[in-house]
Amino acid sequence: MDGDLVDEFTFSQEQFTDALAEEIYPLAELHNKEIGGVIQNISIKIPIEFYKNLDESGMLKAFCLRKNCELLGYNVFTAVIHPQYNVLCAQHDSMYLHPSARAGFNAIKFLRWCDEMLKNDGIVFVTQNVTHQKDFSPLLKRIGYRPHETIYIKRLN
Repeated sequence: MDGDLVDEFTFSQEQFTDALAEEIYPLAELHNKEIGGVIQNISIKIPIEFYKNLDESGMLKAFCLRKNCELLGYNVFTAVIHPQYNVLCAQHDSMYLHPSARAGFNAIKFLRWCDEMLKNDGIVFVTQNVTHQKDFSPLLKRIGYRPHETIYIKRLN
């Protein structure tokens, strides 16, 4: 795993492996507790084989924030051809930063770095999801994102 050193953190794009999934699980549990909402009381179960297949086809972009090799954050996207515009876009799947990695400008630096990596991979535009429980839209607006549409969710079972 090679990456870019930013302050005391290392930012890297990593292959989605069983080992990375195991590192993500504890952070994903913390993430689930923070956002709750409609998906509350559903256990985290990362579809590892599905993500590995997406990764092998170039359709998964997994970015990691580490400190001394310890995973403290992730930002995962799926890359697809937009069905209306015929351009490559990245759809935000999941992002989480451990509270210890949120101080100062760490989140902004990580998001900007991820955007640059996506741009280098030929991505034309990126969509980010923001929950009402953890609204980080002011941060997204600060780095150039603009509101586009509203997503609604309904639990069916």
